[in-house]
Formats: sequence, C-alpha cells, structure tokens
Amino acid sequence: MKTVVVKYLRAIIGVAVYLIVAYKIFGANKHFSFSELLERSHWGLLLVVTLLMPISWFFEALKWKVVVAEVQPLSIMDSWKSVWYGVAAGQLTPNRVGEPVGRAAMLLPQHRARGVYAAAWCALSQQLATVSFGVVGVVVWLYAGLMLPGNIFVSNIAISLLVIFWVASVLLVVIAPNALFRLIVKIPYAKKWVGNSPQIFAHSKKVIAISVGLSLVRYFVFSTQFLLMLMALDVVAPLHLLYAAIWLTYLFSSAIPTFAWSEAGVRAGFSILFVGMITSNTAVVALAAMLLWIVNVGIPALVGAWVPWGRGGSGRSEGI
Repeated sequence: MKTVVVKYLRAIIGVAVYLIVAYKIFGANKHFSFSELLERSHWGLLLVVTLLMPISWFFEALKWKVVVAEVQPLSIMDSWKSVWYGVAAGQLTPNRVGEPVGRAAMLLPQHRARGVYAAAWCALSQQLATVSFGVVGVVVWLYAGLMLPGNIFVSNIAISLLVIFWVASVLLVVIAPNALFRLIVKIPYAKKWVGNSPQIFAHSKKVIAISVGLSLVRYFVFSTQFLLMLMALDVVAPLHLLYAAIWLTYLFSSAIPTFAWSEAGVRAGFSILFVGMITSNTAVVALAAMLLWIVNVGIPALVGAWVPWGRGGSGRSEGI
C-alpha cells in the first residue's frame, strides 16, 4: 500500500510541475516568442555550456576512478563508461538511487559488492557539495532581502535544518563512511549485490579530500553552466543572485522524489520559483533548466544506455 501511495505521489508531483512549467511558458507569458528568443540568444555562450558538459563529467569520472581504485583500478575511460552507465541506470529509479548499482555493474563480478558502496559514497560526496553551496545560497538570498518559500520563521527553520543536514553529511562522509555501507545492506534490492555481511573498508584521508574537492569543483562547473545558459537566453540579473538562485534550485529539487521523466520538470519548477524572484522572464528560465537537463543528463544517459561499450578494462559481463 505504501509503495502504491509513493508511486501516485511521484506521478502527481511530476504532472503538477510540468503543468506549472507549461503555464509559465505558454500561459503567463502571452507575448513569448521562440523566434524572438532565437534572435536574442547568445550562441557563443550556448556553445560554452555544451563544451562544459564533458568537463563536468570528466571531474566525476576522475572522482570515481580515485574512489573505486581501492576496489578495482580503472582507467579514466573505463571510469567514464562506468559513470555514464550508472547515469542510464539511475534514470530508471526514483532520485537516481539505481545509479550506484549501475556503476558497480561495470566492475568485475567479485568487486561489485564493494563497488555499490563506493558508488553510493561518491553520490553522497556530491550531495555534500549540493548542501554546502545550498547553505551559501540561503545566506546570500536572505542577506539580499529575498525570501525562501514561506515566512521569516519558516526561513529560519530551513537554515537550521540545512546546517544540521550539512554537518551530518560531513560526519558521515569524512568521519564514519562505513555507516553508509551498513545502511546499504538494509535495502532489499541491494542485498543481492552486497550480501548480508558488510565488507567494511575505510577511505584514506587523501581519497576523501580529493573526492570532496572534485565534487565541489564539479558542482561549481554545472552551476556555471546553468548561469551561462540563462545569460545565453538573455536573462539579466545580478551575478551573485543568479548563483544563489541556482544553488537553491539544486538544493530544493534534490529533496523531491522524482523519476527520470519528472526530474527536469521539478528542476524547472524550482528555477521558476527562485530565478523568477529576480527576473520576470520565467518562460526563458524554465526553458533554460529543461535544456540544461537534456545536455547534462539526457545525453549522457542515452549514450550510457545504448552505446556498446564492450568489456574494456571495466570487467563488464556480457549479461549486463
């Protein structure tokens, strides 16, 4: 019963956000014209946004290579294959929870159990970057006199919760990374991968520092992509407020349960909410968020799912 309720909830959220996005583009902006938008667009910036996509994923592939080296050494190309295969697998599950299993599937069978743990740890380190920049975004947002959804009391509570979550994430990633493994083995569909006996191992301080650092760099890269996409589509607003709005968009959208088909809509909805507070061109804001999702997630997922990678050095078996 609970599973059915969750599925209907995700479906309702997905439909609702797409209706909101469609209204903002076609209903609330009666004078919106794609032809005029094409004339005003800065194509050089759009090219830069596209070129930053592989750079962003290079940092993720490098991070995965560093982390998984304690399980199975990979070349940077095999690491990239594993990452994009995980992206494809993640699109089939809510909030990309299947991504760690997808990454581990590209490892040798005897290494997949620990690979799931390593991939989940990688995802958590990236979430740490999302929360860290999100906290900065909240501070900048409120300092500028803008509001989070709700009243002042709700905003203060939100800041406190964000700080608590940030501290908890740091403790889990840096001090007690093995707690994540013990959590994974409790997930039913993951038991066949990791088994019932936790295979505990600790990351070195050097690996932790490199991984968290690469997560922060990668986050800034795709945040800058969003900024440049908005500027390319002629959205004008103070630079620091645009960054803050983008960081808040990523922070709040990461907390919403979504499937692949609704993730882009949820992100567009939050971008309308936050970026829309500092610019009136909400139609372009929604369009920018959707286009960026296609570039950064849609294309890698398609490539990861359909390109025949072969065995290479990743140890992927024929049945996967």
